[in-house]
Amino acid sequence: MIDKNSLVLGFDLDNVLRTLSLPTIHICEIIKDYSPFEVDSLSATRPLLNPMDLALPEDQLYVLTRCYTDVDIRRKQEWLNHYYGNRIEMFTVPKCTENWGTEYYEQVGKAKYDIIKELESDMYFDDDPGLIRVMRRLAKKDNFHCKFIKYGCWIEQYTPKEDINKNGN
Repeated sequence: MIDKNSLVLGFDLDNVLRTLSLPTIHICEIIKDYSPFEVDSLSATRPLLNPMDLALPEDQLYVLTRCYTDVDIRRKQEWLNHYYGNRIEMFTVPKCTENWGTEYYEQVGKAKYDIIKELESDMYFDDDPGLIRVMRRLAKKDNFHCKFIKYGCWIEQYTPKEDINKNGN
């Protein structure tokens, strides 16, 4: 049973709770081979933001992360368990679009937002400015009072040149 005075805090996994090499992902996309990313992910992923620094013991903590395969889900869950035991529950967002661009932000932002709303989250942290913008817009429309916080190294959302040319923005 959740204490009525507790908070529900959510976090993106990659580049919020743990490091992830975006340049490696971009190179893998170009060469159409994700094995270098898999090696990098297994060997170089370290904790970033520690959610325990923000939470009381009675607060509910969860992670939202995109996963493409059962192996991906298992590895991410193992990483969470290694660093945080069973303190953080993991929810997955399936690959619902290609990476990056307007379609990505709208679809992934909506998929994440639906889970966040269902969990009645008080606060959610994500490193992607494009996703934060979509989730804030949806929350305002729904009068949902979750705070969506941009945390991480991204200054601006990543939009490929093809998407800019196609959409004119």
